[in-house]
Amino acid sequence: MDDQIDAAVFRALSLDGFAVDRAATGAAGVVVASESTHDALIVELRLPDMYGVTVLERLAGKGIVAPALVVTGSYIQAESERAAIRAGAVAFRQKPLFVEDLGQALRDIIASRPCSPASMLGYRDGVRRRAAGQVRCHCEQAGLPPPEIVAVSPSMRDILTQIRHVARTKVTVLLVGETGTGKELLAHAIHCASGRRAGPFVPVNCGAIPDGLLESELFGHRKGAFTGAVDNKTGLVEAAQGGTLLLDEIGEMPAAMQVRLLRFLDEGRVRAVGETSEKTVDVRVIAATNRQLRKDVARGRFREDLYYRLAVATIYIPPLRDRPEDLDALVRHWLPRLAASADQRQPIRISARAIRMLQGHRWPGNARELRNVLEQALCLTSSGVVTERAVSSVLWRGLHPTAKVPADAGDPLRKCQMQSVLEDSHWNRTKAAQRLGIGRTTLWRWLRKTDMS
Repeated sequence: MDDQIDAAVFRALSLDGFAVDRAATGAAGVVVASESTHDALIVELRLPDMYGVTVLERLAGKGIVAPALVVTGSYIQAESERAAIRAGAVAFRQKPLFVEDLGQALRDIIASRPCSPASMLGYRDGVRRRAAGQVRCHCEQAGLPPPEIVAVSPSMRDILTQIRHVARTKVTVLLVGETGTGKELLAHAIHCASGRRAGPFVPVNCGAIPDGLLESELFGHRKGAFTGAVDNKTGLVEAAQGGTLLLDEIGEMPAAMQVRLLRFLDEGRVRAVGETSEKTVDVRVIAATNRQLRKDVARGRFREDLYYRLAVATIYIPPLRDRPEDLDALVRHWLPRLAASADQRQPIRISARAIRMLQGHRWPGNARELRNVLEQALCLTSSGVVTERAVSSVLWRGLHPTAKVPADAGDPLRKCQMQSVLEDSHWNRTKAAQRLGIGRTTLWRWLRKTDMS
Protein backbone atom coordinates (compact mmCIF):
# COMPACT_ATOMS: atom_id res chain seq x y z
CA MET A 1 0.00 0.00 0.00
CA ASP A 2 1.71 3.16 -1.17
CA ASP A 3 1.36 6.31 -3.21
CA GLN A 4 5.03 7.21 -3.71
CA ILE A 5 7.12 4.04 -3.70
CA ASP A 6 8.68 3.56 -7.13
CA ALA A 7 6.80 0.99 -9.21
CA ALA A 8 10.17 -0.34 -10.32
CA VAL A 9 10.69 -1.62 -6.77
CA PHE A 10 7.56 -3.74 -7.02
CA ARG A 11 8.49 -4.98 -10.49
CA ALA A 12 11.85 -6.03 -9.13
CA LEU A 13 10.17 -7.84 -6.24
CA SER A 14 8.01 -9.70 -8.76
CA LEU A 15 11.12 -10.74 -10.69
CA ASP A 16 12.62 -11.84 -7.37
CA GLY A 17 9.82 -14.39 -6.95
CA PHE A 18 7.25 -12.44 -4.94
CA ALA A 19 3.60 -12.29 -5.95
CA VAL A 20 2.74 -8.63 -5.42
CA ASP A 21 -0.64 -6.89 -5.10
CA ARG A 22 -0.50 -3.11 -5.04
CA ALA A 23 -2.88 -0.40 -3.83
CA ALA A 24 -2.35 3.34 -4.13
CA THR A 25 -4.47 4.38 -1.11
CA GLY A 26 -5.15 3.09 2.36
CA ALA A 27 -8.83 2.36 1.65
CA ALA A 28 -7.93 0.39 -1.47
CA GLY A 29 -5.25 -1.47 0.47
CA VAL A 30 -7.77 -2.57 3.11
CA VAL A 31 -10.00 -3.95 0.34
CA VAL A 32 -7.15 -5.77 -1.43
CA ALA A 33 -5.85 -7.26 1.82
CA SER A 34 -9.38 -8.39 2.74
CA GLU A 35 -10.04 -10.15 -0.55
CA SER A 36 -7.02 -12.47 -0.48
CA THR A 37 -4.45 -13.86 1.91
CA HIS A 38 -1.01 -12.28 2.04
CA ASP A 39 2.13 -13.52 3.77
CA ALA A 40 3.35 -9.97 4.45
CA LEU A 41 2.33 -6.36 3.95
CA ILE A 42 4.33 -3.32 2.85
CA VAL A 43 2.64 -0.17 4.11
CA GLU A 44 3.63 3.43 3.45
CA LEU A 45 3.45 5.38 6.71
CA ARG A 46 1.85 8.42 5.08
CA LEU A 47 -0.84 7.66 2.52
CA PRO A 48 -2.98 10.24 0.70
CA ASP A 49 -6.22 9.25 2.45
CA MET A 50 -5.12 7.93 5.83
CA TYR A 51 -2.21 7.13 8.08
CA GLY A 52 -0.47 3.79 7.47
CA VAL A 53 -1.02 2.82 11.11
CA THR A 54 -4.76 3.32 10.57
CA VAL A 55 -4.64 0.79 7.72
CA LEU A 56 -3.05 -1.81 9.98
CA GLU A 57 -5.57 -1.12 12.76
CA ARG A 58 -8.51 -1.53 10.34
CA LEU A 59 -7.10 -4.81 9.07
CA ALA A 60 -6.63 -6.05 12.63
CA GLY A 61 -10.26 -5.10 13.34
CA LYS A 62 -11.30 -7.37 10.47
CA GLY A 63 -9.27 -10.23 11.90
CA ILE A 64 -6.61 -9.94 9.19
CA VAL A 65 -3.23 -10.54 10.79
CA ALA A 66 -0.12 -10.42 8.62
CA PRO A 67 3.34 -9.08 9.50
CA ALA A 68 3.84 -5.60 8.11
CA LEU A 69 6.92 -3.80 6.89
CA VAL A 70 6.39 -0.05 7.30
CA VAL A 71 8.09 2.37 4.90
CA THR A 72 8.95 5.75 6.39
CA GLY A 73 10.55 8.98 5.22
CA SER A 74 13.72 10.44 6.72
CA TYR A 75 12.64 9.62 10.25
CA ILE A 76 9.70 8.34 12.28
CA GLN A 77 8.63 9.81 15.57
CA ALA A 78 8.83 7.46 18.54
CA GLU A 79 5.09 7.72 19.23
CA SER A 80 4.22 6.78 15.63
CA GLU A 81 6.69 3.93 15.77
CA ARG A 82 5.13 2.48 18.90
CA ALA A 83 1.67 2.80 17.39
CA ALA A 84 2.82 0.98 14.25
CA ILE A 85 4.30 -1.84 16.34
CA ARG A 86 1.06 -2.19 18.29
CA ALA A 87 -0.83 -2.41 14.99
CA GLY A 88 1.33 -5.20 13.63
CA ALA A 89 4.51 -3.65 12.20
CA VAL A 90 7.49 -5.96 12.59
CA ALA A 91 10.07 -4.11 10.49
CA PHE A 92 10.79 -0.58 9.28
CA ARG A 93 12.63 0.68 6.22
CA GLN A 94 13.50 4.25 5.30
CA LYS A 95 13.45 5.71 1.82
CA PRO A 96 15.11 5.34 -0.59
CA LEU A 97 14.30 1.65 -0.82
CA PHE A 98 16.86 -0.85 -2.09
CA VAL A 99 15.39 -3.96 -3.70
CA GLU A 100 17.98 -6.35 -2.26
CA ASP A 101 17.42 -5.10 1.28
CA LEU A 102 13.63 -5.03 0.90
CA GLY A 103 13.53 -8.51 -0.58
CA GLN A 104 15.66 -9.97 2.18
CA ALA A 105 13.56 -8.25 4.84
CA LEU A 106 10.39 -9.77 3.34
CA ARG A 107 11.96 -13.21 3.19
CA ASP A 108 12.98 -12.95 6.85
CA ILE A 109 9.48 -11.84 7.83
CA ILE A 110 7.77 -14.61 5.87
CA ALA A 111 10.20 -17.31 7.04
CA SER A 112 9.55 -16.53 10.70
CA ARG A 113 5.76 -16.23 10.28
CA PRO A 114 3.74 -19.06 11.87
CA CYS A 115 1.40 -20.97 9.60
CA SER A 116 -1.82 -20.81 11.61
CA PRO A 117 -3.78 -17.61 12.29
CA ALA A 118 -3.95 -18.43 16.02
CA SER A 119 -0.21 -18.75 16.32
CA MET A 120 0.15 -15.66 14.18
CA LEU A 121 -1.48 -13.60 16.94
CA GLY A 122 1.09 -14.85 19.42
CA TYR A 123 3.85 -14.28 16.87
CA ARG A 124 2.74 -10.68 16.35
CA ASP A 125 2.69 -10.03 20.10
CA GLY A 126 6.20 -11.44 20.27
CA VAL A 127 7.58 -9.29 17.48
CA ARG A 128 5.93 -6.27 19.07
CA ARG A 129 7.94 -6.86 22.19
CA ARG A 130 11.14 -7.57 20.27
CA ALA A 131 10.70 -4.60 17.94
CA ALA A 132 9.91 -2.29 20.83
CA GLY A 133 13.23 -3.22 22.36
CA GLN A 134 15.10 -2.95 19.07
CA VAL A 135 13.61 0.45 18.28
CA ARG A 136 15.70 2.06 21.01
CA CYS A 137 18.90 0.38 19.77
CA HIS A 138 19.28 -1.24 23.22
CA CYS A 139 20.82 2.07 24.31
CA GLU A 140 18.80 2.08 27.52
CA GLN A 141 21.05 -0.74 28.71
CA ALA A 142 23.91 1.75 28.64
CA GLY A 143 21.81 4.52 30.21
CA LEU A 144 22.00 6.62 27.04
CA PRO A 145 19.39 8.10 24.71
CA PRO A 146 19.39 6.65 21.19
CA PRO A 147 20.84 8.77 18.41
CA GLU A 148 18.35 10.66 16.24
CA ILE A 149 19.90 10.86 12.79
CA VAL A 150 18.02 12.58 9.98
CA ALA A 151 19.32 11.41 6.62
CA VAL A 152 17.63 12.31 3.35
CA SER A 153 20.52 13.23 1.06
CA PRO A 154 22.38 10.47 -0.83
CA SER A 155 25.62 11.36 0.96
CA MET A 156 24.09 10.90 4.42
CA ARG A 157 22.31 7.72 3.35
CA ASP A 158 25.68 6.42 2.22
CA ILE A 159 27.17 7.33 5.60
CA LEU A 160 24.45 5.33 7.37
CA THR A 161 25.36 2.36 5.18
CA GLN A 162 29.02 2.78 6.15
CA ILE A 163 28.02 2.93 9.81
CA ARG A 164 26.12 -0.34 9.56
CA HIS A 165 29.16 -1.99 7.98
CA VAL A 166 31.81 -0.74 10.41
CA ALA A 167 29.57 -1.37 13.43
CA ARG A 168 29.85 -5.12 12.78
CA THR A 169 33.65 -4.93 13.09
CA LYS A 170 36.04 -4.06 15.91
CA VAL A 171 38.28 -1.68 13.94
CA THR A 172 39.01 1.88 15.02
CA VAL A 173 37.02 4.52 13.15
CA LEU A 174 37.97 8.09 12.25
CA LEU A 175 35.11 10.55 11.72
CA VAL A 176 36.10 13.66 9.78
CA GLY A 177 33.83 16.66 9.42
CA GLU A 178 33.39 20.33 10.17
CA THR A 179 32.24 21.55 13.57
CA GLY A 180 28.54 20.91 14.06
CA THR A 181 28.12 18.13 11.50
CA GLY A 182 27.15 15.55 14.12
CA LYS A 183 30.31 13.51 14.61
CA GLU A 184 29.45 12.51 18.16
CA LEU A 185 25.94 11.54 17.07
CA LEU A 186 27.34 9.25 14.39
CA ALA A 187 29.86 7.78 16.82
CA HIS A 188 26.98 7.03 19.17
CA ALA A 189 25.12 5.39 16.28
CA ILE A 190 28.09 3.12 15.58
CA HIS A 191 28.14 2.15 19.25
CA CYS A 192 24.39 1.42 19.31
CA ALA A 193 24.59 -0.70 16.15
CA SER A 194 27.56 -2.71 17.40
CA GLY A 195 27.85 -5.72 19.66
CA ARG A 196 29.08 -3.34 22.38
CA ARG A 197 25.77 -1.48 22.68
CA ALA A 198 25.16 -2.90 26.17
CA GLY A 199 28.44 -1.33 27.33
CA PRO A 200 29.20 2.31 28.09
CA PHE A 201 29.65 5.03 25.49
CA VAL A 202 32.26 7.47 26.82
CA PRO A 203 32.89 10.69 24.85
CA VAL A 204 36.05 12.69 25.60
CA ASN A 205 36.81 16.12 24.14
CA CYS A 206 40.60 16.13 23.85
CA GLY A 207 40.66 19.84 23.11
CA ALA A 208 38.74 20.79 26.26
CA ILE A 209 41.12 19.15 28.76
CA PRO A 210 44.37 20.96 29.69
CA ASP A 211 47.52 19.20 28.48
CA GLY A 212 48.73 18.49 32.01
CA LEU A 213 45.50 16.73 32.97
CA LEU A 214 44.78 14.77 29.80
CA GLU A 215 46.93 11.76 30.74
CA SER A 216 45.28 11.50 34.15
CA GLU A 217 41.80 11.90 32.66
CA LEU A 218 42.35 9.16 30.07
CA PHE A 219 44.40 6.64 32.01
CA GLY A 220 43.68 7.54 35.63
CA HIS A 221 46.11 8.15 38.49
CA ARG A 222 47.17 6.71 41.80
CA LYS A 223 46.79 8.58 45.08
CA GLY A 224 49.81 10.80 45.67
CA ALA A 225 51.07 10.51 42.09
CA PHE A 226 51.19 14.32 41.86
CA THR A 227 50.12 17.38 43.81
CA GLY A 228 46.35 17.31 44.14
CA ALA A 229 46.01 13.55 43.59
CA VAL A 230 44.25 12.98 46.91
CA ASP A 231 42.64 9.71 45.86
CA ASN A 232 42.87 6.94 43.27
CA LYS A 233 41.07 7.79 40.05
CA THR A 234 39.87 5.49 37.27
CA GLY A 235 40.65 6.82 33.80
CA LEU A 236 38.06 7.29 31.08
CA VAL A 237 39.65 4.53 28.98
CA GLU A 238 39.06 2.02 31.75
CA ALA A 239 35.59 3.48 32.37
CA ALA A 240 34.70 2.53 28.77
CA GLN A 241 35.50 -1.16 29.44
CA GLY A 242 33.35 -3.34 27.20
CA GLY A 243 32.03 -0.34 25.31
CA THR A 244 33.15 2.52 23.08
CA LEU A 245 35.51 5.43 23.72
CA LEU A 246 35.07 8.52 21.53
CA LEU A 247 38.14 10.74 21.31
CA ASP A 248 36.67 13.95 19.95
CA GLU A 249 38.96 16.68 18.57
CA ILE A 250 41.78 14.13 18.36
CA GLY A 251 43.82 16.59 16.29
CA GLU A 252 44.24 18.77 19.41
CA MET A 253 45.98 16.03 21.37
CA PRO A 254 49.56 17.00 22.39
CA ALA A 255 52.48 15.01 20.99
CA ALA A 256 53.39 13.30 24.29
CA MET A 257 49.86 11.97 24.68
CA GLN A 258 49.83 10.75 21.09
CA VAL A 259 52.65 8.35 22.00
CA ARG A 260 50.75 6.94 24.98
CA LEU A 261 47.55 6.61 22.96
CA LEU A 262 49.39 4.74 20.21
CA ARG A 263 50.77 2.26 22.72
CA PHE A 264 47.31 1.68 24.18
CA LEU A 265 45.85 1.07 20.71
CA ASP A 266 48.64 -1.38 19.86
CA GLU A 267 48.67 -3.34 23.13
CA GLY A 268 45.24 -2.82 24.67
CA ARG A 269 46.75 -2.06 28.08
CA VAL A 270 46.75 1.07 30.25
CA ARG A 271 48.86 2.21 33.18
CA ALA A 272 47.61 4.91 35.51
CA VAL A 273 49.85 7.81 36.42
CA GLY A 274 51.99 6.78 39.39
CA GLU A 275 51.15 3.09 38.94
CA THR A 276 53.73 0.37 38.17
CA SER A 277 51.42 -2.32 36.78
CA GLU A 278 49.26 -2.30 33.67
CA LYS A 279 45.65 -3.31 33.13
CA THR A 280 44.19 -4.93 30.03
CA VAL A 281 41.07 -3.19 28.75
CA ASP A 282 38.62 -4.11 26.02
CA VAL A 283 37.53 -0.84 24.44
CA ARG A 284 36.64 0.18 20.92
CA VAL A 285 38.07 3.56 19.96
CA ILE A 286 36.38 6.05 17.65
CA ALA A 287 38.21 9.31 16.90
CA ALA A 288 36.71 12.48 15.50
CA THR A 289 38.25 15.65 14.13
CA ASN A 290 37.46 18.78 12.14
CA ARG A 291 41.09 19.10 11.07
CA GLN A 292 42.81 17.73 7.98
CA LEU A 293 45.01 15.24 9.78
CA ARG A 294 46.93 14.28 6.63
CA LYS A 295 48.19 17.85 6.39
CA ASP A 296 48.97 17.84 10.11
CA VAL A 297 51.02 14.68 9.58
CA ALA A 298 52.95 16.35 6.76
CA ARG A 299 53.64 19.37 8.99
CA GLY A 300 54.76 17.20 11.88
CA ARG A 301 51.84 18.18 14.14
CA PHE A 302 50.36 14.69 14.26
CA ARG A 303 52.10 11.32 14.39
CA GLU A 304 51.89 9.41 11.13
CA ASP A 305 51.82 6.00 12.83
CA LEU A 306 48.94 7.11 15.09
CA TYR A 307 47.03 8.47 12.10
CA TYR A 308 47.16 5.13 10.29
CA ARG A 309 46.22 3.32 13.51
CA LEU A 310 43.13 5.49 13.93
CA ALA A 311 42.06 5.74 10.28
CA VAL A 312 41.42 2.04 9.70
CA ALA A 313 37.89 3.03 8.68
CA THR A 314 37.42 6.70 7.80
CA ILE A 315 34.01 8.31 7.38
CA TYR A 316 33.85 11.81 5.90
CA ILE A 317 30.78 13.85 6.92
CA PRO A 318 29.86 16.54 4.37
CA PRO A 319 28.88 20.01 5.63
CA LEU A 320 25.22 20.97 5.69
CA ARG A 321 25.65 23.41 2.79
CA ASP A 322 26.58 20.48 0.53
CA ARG A 323 23.45 18.47 1.38
CA PRO A 324 20.51 20.90 1.23
CA GLU A 325 18.08 17.98 1.09
CA ASP A 326 18.76 17.37 4.77
CA LEU A 327 18.04 20.93 5.86
CA ASP A 328 14.27 20.79 5.42
CA ALA A 329 14.11 17.39 7.13
CA LEU A 330 16.19 18.68 10.05
CA VAL A 331 13.89 21.67 10.45
CA ARG A 332 10.77 19.46 10.48
CA HIS A 333 12.47 17.10 12.89
CA TRP A 334 13.69 19.70 15.37
CA LEU A 335 10.93 22.30 15.31
CA PRO A 336 8.27 20.40 17.32
CA ARG A 337 10.89 19.12 19.76
CA LEU A 338 12.36 22.58 20.36
CA ALA A 339 8.87 24.03 20.78
CA ALA A 340 8.04 21.35 23.33
CA SER A 341 11.25 21.96 25.27
CA ALA A 342 10.44 25.69 25.26
CA ASP A 343 7.02 24.85 26.73
CA GLN A 344 5.15 26.15 23.69
CA ARG A 345 1.88 24.24 23.70
CA GLN A 346 0.45 25.36 20.36
CA PRO A 347 1.47 23.54 17.15
CA ILE A 348 4.44 25.17 15.45
CA ARG A 349 5.11 25.30 11.74
CA ILE A 350 7.50 27.22 9.53
CA SER A 351 6.60 29.27 6.48
CA ALA A 352 7.86 28.38 3.00
CA ARG A 353 9.63 31.73 2.70
CA ALA A 354 11.43 31.09 5.98
CA ILE A 355 12.57 27.69 4.68
CA ARG A 356 13.89 29.32 1.51
CA MET A 357 15.84 31.83 3.60
CA LEU A 358 17.37 29.00 5.64
CA GLN A 359 18.31 27.22 2.43
CA GLY A 360 20.14 30.32 1.22
CA HIS A 361 22.40 30.49 4.28
CA ARG A 362 25.91 28.98 4.16
CA TRP A 363 25.76 27.37 7.63
CA PRO A 364 29.39 27.57 8.72
CA GLY A 365 28.28 26.03 12.04
CA ASN A 366 26.33 23.29 10.21
CA ALA A 367 23.50 21.44 11.98
CA ARG A 368 24.42 22.87 15.38
CA GLU A 369 24.04 26.40 14.02
CA LEU A 370 20.72 25.49 12.37
CA ARG A 371 19.35 24.22 15.65
CA ASN A 372 20.47 27.39 17.43
CA VAL A 373 18.82 29.58 14.78
CA LEU A 374 15.55 27.63 15.14
CA GLU A 375 15.64 28.01 18.93
CA GLN A 376 16.14 31.77 18.63
CA ALA A 377 13.46 32.10 15.94
CA LEU A 378 10.98 30.27 18.18
CA CYS A 379 11.55 32.91 20.84
CA LEU A 380 10.41 35.53 18.30
CA THR A 381 7.31 33.53 17.34
CA SER A 382 3.91 34.15 18.93
CA SER A 383 1.50 33.13 16.15
CA GLY A 384 2.50 29.47 15.86
CA VAL A 385 4.36 30.14 12.60
CA VAL A 386 8.09 30.73 12.30
CA THR A 387 8.20 33.51 9.73
CA GLU A 388 10.78 34.80 7.31
CA ARG A 389 11.08 37.93 9.45
CA ALA A 390 11.98 35.91 12.56
CA VAL A 391 14.57 33.87 10.68
CA SER A 392 16.10 36.91 9.00
CA SER A 393 16.35 38.70 12.33
CA VAL A 394 18.23 35.79 13.91
CA LEU A 395 20.54 35.30 10.93
CA TRP A 396 21.20 39.04 10.78
CA ARG A 397 22.26 39.16 14.42
CA GLY A 398 24.49 36.14 13.89
CA LEU A 399 26.22 37.63 10.86
CA HIS A 400 26.51 41.17 12.26
CA PRO A 401 26.21 41.10 16.06
CA THR A 402 27.38 44.70 16.45
CA ALA A 403 26.64 46.40 13.12
CA LYS A 404 23.35 48.19 12.65
CA VAL A 405 23.34 48.38 8.87
CA PRO A 406 24.12 45.91 6.08
CA ALA A 407 27.29 46.27 4.08
CA ASP A 408 25.67 45.03 0.89
CA ALA A 409 22.06 46.00 0.46
CA GLY A 410 21.75 43.66 -2.52
CA ASP A 411 22.16 40.55 -0.39
CA PRO A 412 18.78 38.77 0.04
CA LEU A 413 19.19 38.51 3.80
CA ARG A 414 20.02 42.21 4.17
CA LYS A 415 17.20 43.10 1.84
CA CYS A 416 14.76 41.12 3.97
CA GLN A 417 16.06 42.82 7.09
CA MET A 418 15.58 46.26 5.53
CA GLN A 419 12.07 45.33 4.41
CA SER A 420 11.20 44.15 7.93
CA VAL A 421 12.36 47.46 9.42
CA LEU A 422 10.42 49.43 6.81
CA GLU A 423 7.26 47.43 7.44
CA ASP A 424 7.59 47.89 11.20
CA SER A 425 7.98 51.64 10.55
CA HIS A 426 4.91 51.59 8.26
CA TRP A 427 7.23 52.58 5.40
CA ASN A 428 8.11 55.83 7.10
CA ARG A 429 11.64 56.25 5.71
CA THR A 430 12.73 58.72 8.37
CA LYS A 431 11.84 56.32 11.21
CA ALA A 432 13.31 53.35 9.30
CA ALA A 433 16.59 55.19 8.72
CA GLN A 434 16.78 56.05 12.41
CA ARG A 435 16.22 52.42 13.39
CA LEU A 436 18.89 51.28 10.93
CA GLY A 437 21.29 53.93 12.22
CA ILE A 438 21.81 55.54 8.79
CA GLY A 439 20.86 58.75 7.04
CA ARG A 440 17.62 59.08 5.08
CA THR A 441 19.57 59.69 1.86
CA THR A 442 21.60 56.51 2.37
CA LEU A 443 18.38 54.55 2.87
CA TRP A 444 16.95 56.03 -0.30
CA ARG A 445 20.04 54.92 -2.27
CA TRP A 446 19.69 51.39 -0.86
CA LEU A 447 16.03 51.27 -1.81
CA ARG A 448 16.90 52.23 -5.37
CA LYS A 449 19.69 49.64 -5.50
CA THR A 450 17.37 46.86 -4.36
CA ASP A 451 14.38 47.99 -6.46
CA MET A 452 12.35 48.54 -3.29
CA SER A 453 11.68 52.21 -3.87
